[in-house]
Amino acid sequence: IGKSSIARALGASLGLPVETLILSQCDVADVGGIPVPDLASGSVVRFPLGAIKRACEQACIVFLDEFLNAHPALQGASLSLILERFAGDAKLHPGSRILLASNPVDQGAGAHDATLPAIGRMTTIHVRPTLAEVQAFFYSLGAPDSPLRALAVDLAATWEHDVKLLQIDPPRNTSKSGGQWGA
Repeated sequence: IGKSSIARALGASLGLPVETLILSQCDVADVGGIPVPDLASGSVVRFPLGAIKRACEQACIVFLDEFLNAHPALQGASLSLILERFAGDAKLHPGSRILLASNPVDQGAGAHDATLPAIGRMTTIHVRPTLAEVQAFFYSLGAPDSPLRALAVDLAATWEHDVKLLQIDPPRNTSKSGGQWGA
């Protein structure tokens, strides 16, 4: 299963909705709030938007995906949310949890190394499926008598004889060259 599936499964097991932000498609305001002038005080107030606003109002899992594809400024805004639990001037609901995910830097288009503050404050867990997990996924595809199931079972059984046909990691420099590989 993928990152999003893991986040949804975690949410289901905890009985919490999952609010997803794909950070490579976000702006700093999506995480840190949008600045709005407060005419009464003469200051600027930052209001949270969308998924973050909902995470301030109710307990949920805030799933920040593609963290390493986010610009370093957005990584910084994300750290404020993660460490201080504030989005602009709004505090996350006490029951909200934050889950971060990303593909490795060498596999992401436009990916950035994690900032030093991020490296020093988070635990990195590398997840790599085993052959048995990939086979179990393929054995579960499609209806029992469907052509998709038959093809998936054949492919999964083939890996028993030649596991090199299953490429979990892309060959070296594939993402930079734009070459294809059998994922």
